[in-house]
Amino acid sequence: MNEPADPSKGEDEPHSQRVFVNLIAAIICLVILIVGYWLMNKLWESKKLQDCVFSGRRNCAPIEVTR
Repeated sequence: MNEPADPSKGEDEPHSQRVFVNLIAAIICLVILIVGYWLMNKLWESKKLQDCVFSGRRNCAPIEVTR
C-alpha cells in the first residue's frame, strides 16, 4: 500500500543550493522594486513638467549655469 513519505529520501536538492536559489530570488525582487521606484519618480517628474508646460508657463525647466 502507501508507505509514509520520508522527508530525507525526497530531497533532490541540497540545503545550500535551495538557500542560494532563494537568495538569488530575493536579489531579483529587490532589483525590481528599486527599478520600479526609480521609474515612478521619473514619471512623476515628467508629469510635473508636463503640467507646468500645459498651464502656459515658460520657466518650467530651469537651466543651470556653471561659472
